[in-house]
Amino acid sequence: MWRHFKIVLCWLVPPLLLTAFAGLWVCKFNQWDSLTFITVIPFWIWALPGILVSAIAAVLIRSRLSYIALAVWFLTAVLSSAETWGVFRSAVSQQSSQKTEQDGYRLKLVSINCRNGTLKAAQQAIALKPDILFLQEAPDESNITILTEKLFGARGSFVEANSTAIIGDGQFLTFAPDEETPSIHARFRHAEGFLLDLTNVKLEMAIPENEFWRQKAREKMKVTRIKNRKSVRRFVAGYTPNSGQPVRIVAGDFSTPHGDDIFRPMKKVGLGDAFLRSGRGTGNTFPQKSPVFRFDQVWISSEPQLLKTFTIKTEYSHHKILVCEFLLHADS
Repeated sequence: MWRHFKIVLCWLVPPLLLTAFAGLWVCKFNQWDSLTFITVIPFWIWALPGILVSAIAAVLIRSRLSYIALAVWFLTAVLSSAETWGVFRSAVSQQSSQKTEQDGYRLKLVSINCRNGTLKAAQQAIALKPDILFLQEAPDESNITILTEKLFGARGSFVEANSTAIIGDGQFLTFAPDEETPSIHARFRHAEGFLLDLTNVKLEMAIPENEFWRQKAREKMKVTRIKNRKSVRRFVAGYTPNSGQPVRIVAGDFSTPHGDDIFRPMKKVGLGDAFLRSGRGTGNTFPQKSPVFRFDQVWISSEPQLLKTFTIKTEYSHHKILVCEFLLHADS
């Protein structure tokens, strides 16, 4: 009986696992909106059940195809996760800040989701000593004024709208709230003279908190992706990568995991994911206690030399704090 059952498993399970892998890869590659409920989930999460079933099949069946299926799912989980490369960089790279600072000016951008205006979350930026601070779900204007003074003294300034704020060591030249989201846009001149075009992002949550399997939830995920992608496309409209443009930074709480199709408009205009280029450790930021999704991201133009991008735990928010350090040169 077991012998016949084992033969059936040998012929059935490994091909099904490989077919599932191929189907998932095709969905991820094409990013169809109708299948957002599949593609919005990071590839490595889908790979976990594939690894489990493949491992069981490899132990029970011990066929060459079952071992191939296990290897495919395992390598997918490892190689498709940005966190793998962040951990790898942390282990092998000991970057010397003293050496790089001789070639330019080091700037630090910090992004914090303050969870319904929690002042203590925003105040954690003081110890981090940022040059530019992005706040989502920010405290009220009076508290932002006090925080700006503590961070930068008389040199500092801020812009704020729709519970989203940018605080900087320098002056804001222009400022505009986004048309359809709490996000805000600003042109900023740093105290050292560097010019930057900034967008502090706050988008709608891409993944429902419950009833993920219901048709209503799946439809909402599709609508949310279309809406968020339209917003991101609007954020970068008019930007072209050339030496005459200010440094362009689009960062904050995208409420969407890395790899989703909403990030495609930024890739098309030449912005890069800072964590993919300079990440250290695990970059996932949400939920803070056991982060699974990399909702908080920094996308930046190619001119700055990225030094490191990393996250910090906080007890005052449901997101981890995101920090990005980069080097600017005199001609930026």
